[in-house]
Amino acid sequence: MSIRRLATLLWVAGSIGAVQASPPNAADIRKQIMQQARPQSASVAQHALMKKRTELLQQGEAALARVDVDAALKAFDQAAGILHAADTEMGLVRAYMQGGEYRRALAFVAHTAQAHREVAGAAALYAWLLYSGGQSVNATQILGDAASLFPRDTLLAEARRQLDSRAPIATGALLKLPARMAPFGPMAGSPSASRVASTGVLIDRGKRALIPLAAVGKATTVWVRDGLGRSSRAAVERRVAASDLALVRLSDHRRTGSSHGCRRSVPRQCRLRRRVRRDCKRDAELAAVKQRLHRKHVC
Repeated sequence: MSIRRLATLLWVAGSIGAVQASPPNAADIRKQIMQQARPQSASVAQHALMKKRTELLQQGEAALARVDVDAALKAFDQAAGILHAADTEMGLVRAYMQGGEYRRALAFVAHTAQAHREVAGAAALYAWLLYSGGQSVNATQILGDAASLFPRDTLLAEARRQLDSRAPIATGALLKLPARMAPFGPMAGSPSASRVASTGVLIDRGKRALIPLAAVGKATTVWVRDGLGRSSRAAVERRVAASDLALVRLSDHRRTGSSHGCRRSVPRQCRLRRRVRRDCKRDAELAAVKQRLHRKHVC
């Protein structure tokens, strides 16, 4: 090998060695640091978002407990923007119900139960609202399908037991968040020993309510609370044994709005109204019942 060729090889080898041993430039250092920091930064940001979501859910529940529907909706909406989750959506459903928007609540809870089939509470709340609107067959089917996925779930079992009783009461597991199946609101003026006895429907522009006859018994007065959490004393006006219903008149009635869309939203309740009117068609007061029916909580 010639001296010139040997010198060339040594120079090339030396050049390669110099390149390999040269320190990285500033751009490479910044890139490496960013690549190492990105997973950690993303984890910190995700944790912060989940913490914020938890706070928003707590704010929404607190707002519902004090019957501040607007504040509850705002908090739950913000939480929904962070994560698509069943607990957030059930909070929104209950806020809609607390605000008197049954149809909106029913449509949204139907989505929740379908999109979050892994959450038994979503199916239970959907079934409860279906039953409240007179769709007892569909409610039973929803509970049956959910029970096949969660055969030992206590919430589903209690919901089924209550709906099968024909005078459902939201107690025990049915009052736990996030699938709470009763509105919030104080029973102002009611006896301290009062207890939830049944559910019913508000009729006649909020002046009267229809409740199961079995829930009234021999009482002449009861206390009722609507989906907005408002309470009132009610006097038993009539017992309709043929329909297993009692008609009560509220001392503090409130207008419930028009009856537009009643057939679509509460078909069973409409049928109940027609039955009562047919059975009592000579009763002038019952003949005036023409308004939209709303769910009532009776104490």
